[in-house]
Amino acid sequence: MLATLRTNTKVVLWIVVIGFIGFIFAGWGRGLQRGRNAPERGVIGRVNGVTITYSDFNETYSNRLRQYAEQSGTDISDATRNAIREESWNAMVADILVSQEIERLGIDVPDDTVFDLLWNNPPQQVYNAPSFQDEEGNFSFDMYHREIQLNPERWEGIAQMYRQSLQRQML
Repeated sequence: MLATLRTNTKVVLWIVVIGFIGFIFAGWGRGLQRGRNAPERGVIGRVNGVTITYSDFNETYSNRLRQYAEQSGTDISDATRNAIREESWNAMVADILVSQEIERLGIDVPDDTVFDLLWNNPPQQVYNAPSFQDEEGNFSFDMYHREIQLNPERWEGIAQMYRQSLQRQML
């Protein structure tokens, strides 16, 4: 058997080379087919057609890590990091599902309700801001109301946050 193999070495080598080249072309063809169905770059998940990108997830995860570090004041263990990572992912998925359900049910909050909430309930950061404090260090609703009236566009983000909060409460 070895003698036959030695005498036919050229034939055996050509068979191996041709087989090798054939497998390369077959793999290359499969790679092209996979390219058509390849996931979008940076997308790490989809929830009912809504994409979750790595950058969005990483931002949520980083914010939660920072909050935990500020609250605990200690080093974060690997187990805690994993728990926060899982919690961040679950929160993003839940947020998408809740938003879709609010849209499906057509839950809307009238503008006057949102304005009333903004007018009478300033966010905590605003409530504590020195620019809205009077001479005695107390929160001044007059200064706050004046700011809303003079620069309503600055408050659109907070109004949207209140609207979403009210929609979730109604759901």
